[in-house]
Amino acid sequence: MQFSKETILSGVKMALSPAARSRRNDLDMAMSLCVDDLSMKLQSVGMMTYKDETVAISTRTQTVSGDGGDLQYIYAVKFGTGSDQKLLEYVDQIMFLKQYDDPSATADEPTYYTILTSSEGHPTIKFDVPTSAADTMRVYYFAELTKETMTKIRSGSALVNGTLAYFLGTAGEGAGYYERFKEGVKQMRASDNFRTKKHFEYGTSREDIVINNIKWNLRDKRS
Repeated sequence: MQFSKETILSGVKMALSPAARSRRNDLDMAMSLCVDDLSMKLQSVGMMTYKDETVAISTRTQTVSGDGGDLQYIYAVKFGTGSDQKLLEYVDQIMFLKQYDDPSATADEPTYYTILTSSEGHPTIKFDVPTSAADTMRVYYFAELTKETMTKIRSGSALVNGTLAYFLGTAGEGAGYYERFKEGVKQMRASDNFRTKKHFEYGTSREDIVINNIKWNLRDKRS
């Protein structure tokens, strides 16, 4: 079931006195703090999206921010368009610096990428080679959870408890609500198709499959 911002606030007000309900600005701030807390604890499939970025020729690094600066975690990067589009392989920072950080690398189509730096809180993608032509990069990512997008997650009860916790004080009167909020986050993770930040393992590529088939055909002819 999806909840709107007003539905969440209605649930919060059920637990408050009439005087407390009238503190709309404080309630709004408490909800903002709750959503910020939740966004650090949960990567929900409801927040998975992508953004196409134009990459200029001779580009080695590109800062990406998602749609309207909502990028939180990158989980895949594709380069090119149409049938030429390919999935770039993420390389750990240290390994990238050892093997793919040659400043004199010849321009070509990127194969590997990493994230070494950021700009104003947004990740800067670095390719293994400068781009040999202008092209398109598609960045798949988890969007940041906000009060406007929180309706995309499955449960509203955790948001109610979290907002109450921050409104009343997480270490004071709202401590019990905060514990229920944390438990609600665990339940959301358990019911969601949760994906960790760890990059997935790559299977055999289409090119490798073709090469292997040729090898087997040649071997069969010789035998």
